[in-house]
Amino acid sequence: MKTIIVFYTVIAILLLFACNDRITDPIIKKDNPDSTLVNKVGQTNRFEIATWNIENFPAQGNTTISMLSHIILNLDIDLIAVEEIGSISAFDSLLAKLPGWQGHYSPDDYGTWYQKTGFLYKSSFISLSNVEALYINERTEYGKWAFPRPPFTAFTEIKDKTGTIFDFNLIVLHMKAYSGLEEIAQRKLACQLLHCLLYTSPSPRDRTRSRMPSSA
Repeated sequence: MKTIIVFYTVIAILLLFACNDRITDPIIKKDNPDSTLVNKVGQTNRFEIATWNIENFPAQGNTTISMLSHIILNLDIDLIAVEEIGSISAFDSLLAKLPGWQGHYSPDDYGTWYQKTGFLYKSSFISLSNVEALYINERTEYGKWAFPRPPFTAFTEIKDKTGTIFDFNLIVLHMKAYSGLEEIAQRKLACQLLHCLLYTSPSPRDRTRSRMPSSA
């Protein structure tokens, strides 16, 4: 049974395969579902959650999809928040290679090019509901979006045979980059909105109130 211990893991640059020499390794290129690319992190007596920028996924098409699925299965982490989903069809293909997993991606779209955020999780004991994007209309004094990629959130429940044993509000965010005045203004407003969100949202179990501020 999973305990309510939360183990936070940030996948380091070492595992960001788009910047990793292993992607050209001919051994890794073989579509071998039993190959071990990284050491296992997951344990059966705790809940693990990670965040991972998968960098313009899938950077190298089917090779990237296959490699990422192997790494996720090798790590055996329970829930992963991801950034830079560049293809919905590739995300669906990734899920098809992860038996027992489900996923959601953010609704934001910029036409022919986008970098969505999303969630991947083991559906046997994790459920996500109220999945939505936040702050989709707020702009800076320069007319730029506070969140070019809006925060993506879900009410998350960790369960065992007796029911929910732990729950929380999950948010994945990919903030605006660069150091120009307009970009700084975007991040400043984004931080102010996030501060409002984190300090005004009720407990996940308080179902009598909205989880998010009225400006969300």
